[in-house]
Amino acid sequence: MIMACTAAVEETVHMHLEEQVRFLNDRDNKLKDLILEIQKQEEEHLDYAQRNMNANAGVKFIKYIVSVATEIVIFLSTWGDNIRMKHDLEFMRE
Repeated sequence: MIMACTAAVEETVHMHLEEQVRFLNDRDNKLKDLILEIQKQEEEHLDYAQRNMNANAGVKFIKYIVSVATEIVIFLSTWGDNIRMKHDLEFMRE
């Protein structure tokens, strides 16, 4: 279950780092490069967790709960910055 929790957190964090990298593209290359370095470390943690995770009935449930909790913590810690960033990214696609 520890590996399931680790995988859930890392998957969620990875998704947010991807959004940040897309947002920073052509805006702040220095910060983007720093986030890419962090992302490499997070991917290593995710790979380790996935390799060492035992598949059982509770894993999907635990991963779901931990992913939702991680999303909530990220949202609360950024006070909506992620929503504004997503809006800006969608606006840029148009």
